[in-house]
Amino acid sequence: MRFMRIFNDASGRLRILSISAACLALAHCGKTETAAVATPRAGSDWFVDATAQTALPFTHVNGMTGQFFYPEIIAPGVALLDYDNDGDLDVFLVQGGSLDGKAAAGPGGRLYRNDLETRAGGAREVRFTDVTDASGIRTSGYGMGAAVGDYDNDGCVDLYVTALGRNQLFHNKCDGTFEERSAAAAVNDSGWSSPETDRLMKEAAVEVDPKKRAELYHQFQKLTVEAAPIVWVMELNFVTVYDSKFKNLVVSPLGTYSPFNEVYVQT
Repeated sequence: MRFMRIFNDASGRLRILSISAACLALAHCGKTETAAVATPRAGSDWFVDATAQTALPFTHVNGMTGQFFYPEIIAPGVALLDYDNDGDLDVFLVQGGSLDGKAAAGPGGRLYRNDLETRAGGAREVRFTDVTDASGIRTSGYGMGAAVGDYDNDGCVDLYVTALGRNQLFHNKCDGTFEERSAAAAVNDSGWSSPETDRLMKEAAVEVDPKKRAELYHQFQKLTVEAAPIVWVMELNFVTVYDSKFKNLVVSPLGTYSPFNEVYVQT
């Protein structure tokens, strides 16, 4: 039995290993059972670097700058999915990028189609093709992980990519292409961020013309409503209402959740 294992080496390059699994033979003799484990043939390898022959030339960029940002040490995500429903697993590789904003945007996550072929005699040859551009998948930000599943039950597996900032949901259109539906499916969380909204807020903070400042805030509101279902733009004020006879009440946001051991009624 042989299966594939994908991992990253020290240089960040993706490696695919073809692993030979030992055969387990069980011999039955009356009520006694013995197990024998086959050993690899002399000179054969358990692990074989199949990166070149499978055409999966991917190098992960962790954005390392010497500032020891926490995401640098977190391994990138990998998703195995049969996006084209041809019976074999394709590969989506999550890409990182710059963490300090100084470097140009990276190539983003990549989707590789598995063009598995069965040769004469039953031998199988695994080879991948980069179909990212044709698929319509355009990831943004520093990618962290990926999850797959048919969220709308149309028979085609969809892709969800998590990142530092805005997460993205890509809907599988069942024709080999994907469409981003992050906002429509309301999957952005309160950690959503956007360089464009940051720019608008910074400009509005120093704009002295009331009309221009109002227009900047209008653009900000329009952008956030379209792209992020939930964005905290204000903090609620908590009010505690009590009779003036009560003394030492805690009137902070904790309010009635605070202990009443020092509260007394003035008569």
